[in-house]
Amino acid sequence: MLEDYSNGSYGPHEDGPDIERVRRSVPDEGVSAQMALLAGGFADAVRIRVLTALADGPVCVGCLALALEVSQSSISHQLRLLRSLGIVSSERRGRHIYYSLSWPGAEPLLRELRAAAGGGRWESPASTGDNSEEDV
Repeated sequence: MLEDYSNGSYGPHEDGPDIERVRRSVPDEGVSAQMALLAGGFADAVRIRVLTALADGPVCVGCLALALEVSQSSISHQLRLLRSLGIVSSERRGRHIYYSLSWPGAEPLLRELRAAAGGGRWESPASTGDNSEEDV
């Protein structure tokens, strides 16, 4: 018998096929914690806009700030967080640092989030090879 984790209404449960199925499908606490950290990278509107912009290719902080109408310090702060999570990477080009998506799962996740939020279908020009704007 398992330990009683219930609130008392249902009582303790015996080990059975449902419990084993759940145990097999749920990641352990360490992996779950890493998943939560990664998901947190997508839990801010400015970060979502930055990540969507980076899906089209590398962009420097100044360009992101101007295009998104957000301060450079705010963009830099968000990029530091995203870089620490391994979602973006940076490359120095002369006096500027360009950021790009480094986690392959970022772009598909952005597409799914946009569709779920009712933002229409979106494919980045980088993924389609098309550099023209798409209707959303």
